[in-house]
Amino acid sequence: MVFENVKKFREALSKYAIERGCQLDKIHNDQRRVRVKYKANGCPWILYASKDFKSSDFIIKTYNPRHKCYRTNTNTMSNSKFLAKYYKSRIVSQPCIKGWEIQDLVRTDMGLYVGKFVCLKARKMVLKKIMGDHVAEFSRIYDYRDMLLESNPGSTCVVKVTNCDDGKKLFHSFYICFSALKKGFIEGCRKCIGLDGYFLKRISKGQLLVAIAKDGNNQMFPIAWAVVGTKSRETWTWFLRILKSDLDINDEGEGLTIISDMQKGLYLAVQELLPECEQRMCARHILANWSKNWKGVEERKRFWACARSTFEAELRKNLDKLAQLGKDISNDLVNFNPNRWSKAQFRTSSKCDSVDNNMAESFNAWVLGARHKTIISMLEEIRKKVMNRFTKVTTFVNSWTHDISPMAMLVLNTNVKKSMRVEISWNGDIGYEVKDSPYIHVVNLIQGTCTCRSWGLKGIPCAHAIAAIHHDEANLLDSICKWYKKETYLKAYKHFLQPVTNMKMWPETLNPKVEPPPVRKMPGRPGKKRKKELGEVPSSGKLPKRGKTMSCSACKSKGHNIRTCPNKPPATSEGTATSQAFASSKRSGKQKSHPTQAVQQSQSSEPSQAIVQSDSGNRKGANNAFKRPRVVGHGVFVSKDGFICVEQGRSISRVIKSGAQEKLISSAIVTGDLRYAPSKCLKWKGKSAITGRQLQHKSALLRQKNIKSQTSSQGATRTKGV
Repeated sequence: MVFENVKKFREALSKYAIERGCQLDKIHNDQRRVRVKYKANGCPWILYASKDFKSSDFIIKTYNPRHKCYRTNTNTMSNSKFLAKYYKSRIVSQPCIKGWEIQDLVRTDMGLYVGKFVCLKARKMVLKKIMGDHVAEFSRIYDYRDMLLESNPGSTCVVKVTNCDDGKKLFHSFYICFSALKKGFIEGCRKCIGLDGYFLKRISKGQLLVAIAKDGNNQMFPIAWAVVGTKSRETWTWFLRILKSDLDINDEGEGLTIISDMQKGLYLAVQELLPECEQRMCARHILANWSKNWKGVEERKRFWACARSTFEAELRKNLDKLAQLGKDISNDLVNFNPNRWSKAQFRTSSKCDSVDNNMAESFNAWVLGARHKTIISMLEEIRKKVMNRFTKVTTFVNSWTHDISPMAMLVLNTNVKKSMRVEISWNGDIGYEVKDSPYIHVVNLIQGTCTCRSWGLKGIPCAHAIAAIHHDEANLLDSICKWYKKETYLKAYKHFLQPVTNMKMWPETLNPKVEPPPVRKMPGRPGKKRKKELGEVPSSGKLPKRGKTMSCSACKSKGHNIRTCPNKPPATSEGTATSQAFASSKRSGKQKSHPTQAVQQSQSSEPSQAIVQSDSGNRKGANNAFKRPRVVGHGVFVSKDGFICVEQGRSISRVIKSGAQEKLISSAIVTGDLRYAPSKCLKWKGKSAITGRQLQHKSALLRQKNIKSQTSSQGATRTKGV
């Protein structure tokens, strides 16, 4: 068998060894020869191949296929290099694949066990190869800008750098807005823009700022995006100033609607550049801040009812219902300014009634995989996603059953069903009264208005307007706003993004080399997932214990546990140490027999009091054995039951007399004398016992007490004699 070179031979050898499940040992392994055999002793299998110097091919010259071995579930040839090549397509399609997931794939496909770090290294090798070099991509950021402008004339690409004192240029920000997206927004989208920023996941830390609109089917329409260092007033002002120029927005921003979250820097930037625009705040972020003081499912439902109220009377009614749930609860909500988050206060010029920023959040999820890549690789993947999305519009439009978008038809059909339950009265001219209990609304078909304001907010006739249109026998579809019609929808997508070559095809230029911004190493392990707000559904894992009532195992009452039980008896001074062992045995479900029960109380009552007194000093736990240095007894230890020991607790300790028993079987007598509870689950010859360190400590305390008592008795005798 002939191979092109030694590399191809080694790849084939690794594949053979893994498929056969055999462990091979390379005796000789260099560029001109490879000799391998089975690792098992006595196996005759052998393979030898070497380079043919005439043809430069690598040829197998010796091969004995017989062997006496069996398969194993590990193989040294299933290394990270082999796994990176074998699972390259899977890792490319799933860049966030976990190490344990690759382990499961190897176990399923090959029947082998590989370490987790081998799998992680294989993933790293693949991602590094496909994502490019971090520093190299920043150095060619100007070349990338030139290629975008050359292939897509009319686009806006702005690179901002920071000039250092040593002449270096550090990357600051990069703005991109393609000509096709500019024209598509101006010609085919409502004047409503969602702004947001997302964290970048790879080594090139920073933020991705985006501006997203809605097309005629209420789906996201990307307009522009930029890579910046941080989200601040400065970066948002820079981004909005270029965006304002690209979209031909008037100086004051009149007629434009901006939807964002509660970022202070973004809010101030919009106030500075677009003071006359309608600035809405995402209701979900309002709810997250308001819910810090007002938690509950009912409170959340009432909040959304207030946010979706389309006219003042309905908003007041829902605020009154909310006020019944707590004192000042509605006042706290009104402090967030309903002009920013309630439909009842929105303008009707944009024909968009969104109370959240879901279009920007949808774009965030859409480009999540790209945010793990280096800067040019990330921007290229976003560009390709947008380009491919534009090509699918024609197929999607051909599936429409009307000249109105499917989303608009769905809303219209829902309102038609609601219109069947209203009562209508005509004034004989152009006015209609529509009774929708408990409200009576006025509809004007000439002006296209209804006092419920839903028609003006969305651009789709409400149930009251539909009832009037049916009474007037007019065409219902003619009353739908132009933004939802097929003709307008196609205008947004009639311009296309042009393809761009990859970095290897770019010509060498004289553009300055840009260095990546310095990466600040933050303490701790970097987070991968966003912290979810209150009310968000967890993706997986344990369910929250919200709503579960705590119960006490002592008094069986609800609302507290045994630690804070009000009926718990007070602790007594006598037997404090043994109560801890009793509580631990009670928690385990059964009370174990104590070896000190055989000792008479009279023998241990006095030492017990001494020990309790020493443990109850001003310093909590001052005499705890685990907080003091090791105590070693010097001299002779004598207990009341006759037990005598020399050098207690030391390696040379010696028992002279065991007391009542002829032979000291265990430490039960000593522990009983000390009134000390044995440690849980600690056994010696089948009986409960304590550790040597605990025994030393308690013995030393007892000896000190005996010495003090003897000294005091001798002093009393001398005084009496005098």
